[in-house]
Amino acid sequence: MRKSRDYDADLVSLNQKTRALEQRKISQLGELVIACRANMLPVDVLAGALLSAARSDAAVQKA
Repeated sequence: MRKSRDYDADLVSLNQKTRALEQRKISQLGELVIACRANMLPVDVLAGALLSAARSDAAVQKA
């Protein structure tokens, strides 16, 4: 006879892994900003540069 799976525990575990991955991603993005000294820029300039890069990347992917 097979053991029954605890789907709720599996779901909780997956949610914890997802949160950990998201936190690691945020941390790595912060480290990247600091490494390239973009933290010296005003926030609005940095945000504009990131938005511009995202737009140009989307345009390249469509082509």
